[in-house]
Amino acid sequence: MFAQPPLDWPDAVFCINDLMAFGVIDCARQRGLSVPDDLAVIGFDDIPAAGWDAYSLTTFRQDPVVMAAQALQLQERRQAQPQAPTSKAEVSAPLVRRQSA
Repeated sequence: MFAQPPLDWPDAVFCINDLMAFGVIDCARQRGLSVPDDLAVIGFDDIPAAGWDAYSLTTFRQDPVVMAAQALQLQERRQAQPQAPTSKAEVSAPLVRRQSA
């Protein structure tokens, strides 16, 4: 991302997880960028370190307990009715606003 000339750098990055977002923030800072003034960064997970002052990462919170329960329900339903139509479950992921975006 930062291998391009500065004019081609993005204004914002949405990362697949918080750890990747930490890496983007660290890399941006090494290049003298200010987060979020020069680059907004958003993660996904809301791991405890996302709330640390060093990152104060805006992120989407996922609840692994709820996700696991939903997955088990889908698996049990499939095992009980293997010929039933495919089903899906949706789990909310609320935005946790902090200082990185």
